[in-house]
Amino acid sequence: MFGNKRPHLLDERGQMAVEMAVLMPVLIVVALILFNCLNYLAASARFDRLVEQAVRTQAASPASGSYGMASRADSCEQLLRGAFSDYPDVQVKVEAEAVAWGGGSSEDAGGGLAFSLLPKQEAYTCRLTYTPWPFQKAVFGLKLFQVEHTRRLVIDPYRPGVLW
Repeated sequence: MFGNKRPHLLDERGQMAVEMAVLMPVLIVVALILFNCLNYLAASARFDRLVEQAVRTQAASPASGSYGMASRADSCEQLLRGAFSDYPDVQVKVEAEAVAWGGGSSEDAGGGLAFSLLPKQEAYTCRLTYTPWPFQKAVFGLKLFQVEHTRRLVIDPYRPGVLW
């Protein structure tokens, strides 16, 4: 009676190893996705906090000799790149453009006049681009996507420290 059950138990030997071999790649992929999501969210939260400070300090209150809009955007970009130097998967880009009062394009500000007395503002578009780890460029010939996070801040260059 007891002898019949013993061979039945031996038939299932090795089943756990097969299940583990099937489940392990799935667990590794889920762990990589979770790691990349958390790393991107951490970088985005840090980016949101630092963009306002960078634009407020570098663009609205420029250093001596950097009064051009392009040089102020470059100084914002350099400050943000320095803050993200410990994130190898992150690239930062800052662009600036002149906008009319209220956020419209600068061409609409004067109604076609050569000179307008309406105040002009500057819009700084800051982009954070995240490349998933560990596959930076491609996996098996497939190009991976990059995730982008954008913040746009409008400042009045004549009122330092004020963001719109």
